[in-house]
Amino acid sequence: MRWQSHFIQKFEQEPRMEFEAINKGYLKLDQPFNQEFVIAWKNGATGYPLVDASMRAVRVTGYINFRMRSLVTSFLCHHLFQHFTTGSDYLAAQFLDWEPGIHYGQFQMQAGLTGTNTLRIYNPTKGAHDHDADALFIKHYVRELSHLSPRYAIEPWLLDEELHEFQDFNYGVDYPRRIVDISETREIALEKIYGLRKDPLTQKEKVRILAAHSMKRRDQ
Repeated sequence: MRWQSHFIQKFEQEPRMEFEAINKGYLKLDQPFNQEFVIAWKNGATGYPLVDASMRAVRVTGYINFRMRSLVTSFLCHHLFQHFTTGSDYLAAQFLDWEPGIHYGQFQMQAGLTGTNTLRIYNPTKGAHDHDADALFIKHYVRELSHLSPRYAIEPWLLDEELHEFQDFNYGVDYPRRIVDISETREIALEKIYGLRKDPLTQKEKVRILAAHSMKRRDQ
């Protein structure tokens, strides 16, 4: 409850975080709008099964856990390199537990726009192997992968032409090909976001944000 109050107060003090980076240094970040990327993300058709399962799940149930909320935000803002507002309002409309203070504050953090938090760029394939090794969550929401073994449900691109027939699965037809190569997009996002992290304005804003919004320890 204390953290909830903290984030709500933070949003009340800086409501502009609904529309732009709380750290003004990141207003310089150029993220050109790509309609194809945003539509694929919203529809759960990015070609990355854990991302797609999460996006389909939230549309059906109105809920995904914190890890998956972080994952889909990172995928949108880092791997697809889209402005956070292209997805924040959409997810706000899906969540049954939507609270604007927490929602926009967390979106800013996961998008790497605060300058005060660790930048985390999630790998959806590693995340699937670590947290959905049997692909149960993936298969439940991405039905076109439900008949595949866990390995191929997590990484359908591993199926070659011989296995297509064996598995009764046509990669790129039955399920979309990967919309981006995350090994490449991760490096691009790191370079651009970390580049601005060293900017004088970003550093000045970091000091301001910490002074205005840090929660002081009770024993001090």
